[in-house]
Amino acid sequence: MKDQDELYELIKSLSKSEKRYFKLFASGYSGTKNHIRLFEAIEKQTKTDIGDCYNEKAIKEGFKGGAFIRQLHVTKNYLKNLILKSLRNYHQHISIGSILKDQLRDIEILYNKGLYKQSKKLIKKSEQLALEHEKFTILIELMSWKRNIIQVEKGTYQSVHYNKEIVKSERSVIKSLENIIDYWDLGLKILEDNFNNNPAKTSHNNNPLLKNERRAISFPAKKMYHFIRYTQSVFNSETKKGYDHALAAIQLFDKHPQQIKEDPISYATAINNLIPICFRLGKYDEVKDLIEKVKKLPQNYALSNFDHLYFKLFLRTYNNELELYRDLGEIESGIKLIGEVKEFLQRFDAVITQDYRTLFNFQIAYFYFADSNYSQSLEYLNKILNEKETERTDIYTYTRILNLMVHYELKNYFLIEYLYKSTKRYFNKKNRLYNFEKAILEFFKNVSQTNNENAISKLKNLKKKILALDEDHSESLDYINILVWIQSKLNRRPFIKLIQEYQKNQPVSV
Repeated sequence: MKDQDELYELIKSLSKSEKRYFKLFASGYSGTKNHIRLFEAIEKQTKTDIGDCYNEKAIKEGFKGGAFIRQLHVTKNYLKNLILKSLRNYHQHISIGSILKDQLRDIEILYNKGLYKQSKKLIKKSEQLALEHEKFTILIELMSWKRNIIQVEKGTYQSVHYNKEIVKSERSVIKSLENIIDYWDLGLKILEDNFNNNPAKTSHNNNPLLKNERRAISFPAKKMYHFIRYTQSVFNSETKKGYDHALAAIQLFDKHPQQIKEDPISYATAINNLIPICFRLGKYDEVKDLIEKVKKLPQNYALSNFDHLYFKLFLRTYNNELELYRDLGEIESGIKLIGEVKEFLQRFDAVITQDYRTLFNFQIAYFYFADSNYSQSLEYLNKILNEKETERTDIYTYTRILNLMVHYELKNYFLIEYLYKSTKRYFNKKNRLYNFEKAILEFFKNVSQTNNENAISKLKNLKKKILALDEDHSESLDYINILVWIQSKLNRRPFIKLIQEYQKNQPVSV
């Protein structure tokens, strides 16, 4: 990122209430009129002006003749610091950590004024709060201030006993910090070994830290313990163990509600780690409860900085909810949610990764297809096909298959011939032309050449070929469920009806 973009990014990250507060805050400082004007000019810049970056040329032209433009970099730096100062004021009680840091500053001020009694009183109060919430680094700072005051009040010889007690407490705190660091170090090694397919990766199983949760002596360490065990379970395809540790992580947070308020993102991550496992185990009611749990986080814990949190909390949650409706065949519920998802995608367009954007576009395209809204489905499939491909090759594969199905429904047989050829080239290039894909492509090739004459026999033949395949290709069936689509054509019934019956385990002959 270029340095000149930092102020632009900071301003664009502000919520409406933060912007409003800044303008009130800055107006209380003399000589900030130009800074507020610059703030408003940058705030109004959009992607159509500049792409994704700050447009300094437009700023200079807009303030041409202004004295501060000659030293714009100085004005920008002052404005950036002023915004950060306003944010510190606005979020002064955003967390226990921020409250304790403010108290540390107060302790220092009182100490420097010689008000040792008041400083000690605040240290005691802060120490209790830091101990309760396991803020170990702040505890170390508080003990340092305790030592300073004891030295002043007791003198060197008289303070020996008191300092010994402080050293004892410091060692205990450092032990807790080292325990957390040990778990982090182990977790990173496990991730690295698995990503690099290191043959020695199983040796971590005998690490004493993983014997049981009791080896973790604080909340952060226990959280890391369950995350590591969950990660190992995922790498080893141990679904039941993964479920147990993902659930244990959530239960750990539930026992410490203040930790949820302090770190809602980690809590939501723990929930979102459990959801895919519940999908695999068919625990759909539990998935619904977990999604609702994430959605209610902001109101249940009175979370501030909601714009930032909303994105972090709802990115995976929306995708999980769409996947839930797809798996259950609840197409109407998925269609209803799409409006909300579209607003979310538009609102956070600048920060959503292309992988997630591709995934959402495919989900939306699928629901429109299932609802027989083929033109809308095609619109979102084209969004994927017209963008640069990411590492989600699986989604691009399903996109191309679904694209052929949409054009089949639209009776675009001439276009299908072209799409068949380009899709086959794509599969060959990606080395993904398996028997499943071959059978489907052969069907669409025949359709394009005969304008779908003898459609019933062609569909029956495709169904027969797919059913004869081994289970290695079941993933392709899960994403689109082409067998149900074939049956809908054979029965001359809407796909949406059959998918609902199939997902609810009603007797649909496929």
